[in-house]
Amino acid sequence: MKVKVYISVVLVMVISLSCVKRNKNNPLPTITYENFAAEDENTAYLTIGYLDGDGDIFAEKDVKTPNFYAWFYFKDTNGEFVPSLWPLVIPNPPKPDTTIYQDRPITYVVERPSDLSKDQPIKGRITITMVGWRSDSKYKNFKYKIYMIDQKGNKTNEIMTPEITVPF
Repeated sequence: MKVKVYISVVLVMVISLSCVKRNKNNPLPTITYENFAAEDENTAYLTIGYLDGDGDIFAEKDVKTPNFYAWFYFKDTNGEFVPSLWPLVIPNPPKPDTTIYQDRPITYVVERPSDLSKDQPIKGRITITMVGWRSDSKYKNFKYKIYMIDQKGNKTNEIMTPEITVPF
């Protein structure tokens, strides 16, 4: 008798759960690190994977607002990764200029590839050409903290790349 009651309860649960409609088009995009290749001191290529349930992770043509953000972390003398601080010079005549260092991201506008449709789930990988990809050429070991913002203002997950080493 107990076995029949148990089987009946399980059967009712399975039937109930199968009737629940699941949203397969999650509007929150996600990204993953794929690869980083430095061409020279000025140009590098970062490849990331993406998954977006409503297909709006990329900017439309002629949009000027950045949707890709990367913070540069370098390996310090203690072997720890710390954020790079970028100089911001504020003119102050007739006194000497003031230099303030700030933690700011490298930003880009990543446009929708022409072969992707709008308003549908998308998945793939994209390579971003990064110009000025590090704050100083003395940094040979570094990482990036990365995220993107879709057209509706949804922020992707933040990812940290593995340690990247370049010879120049």
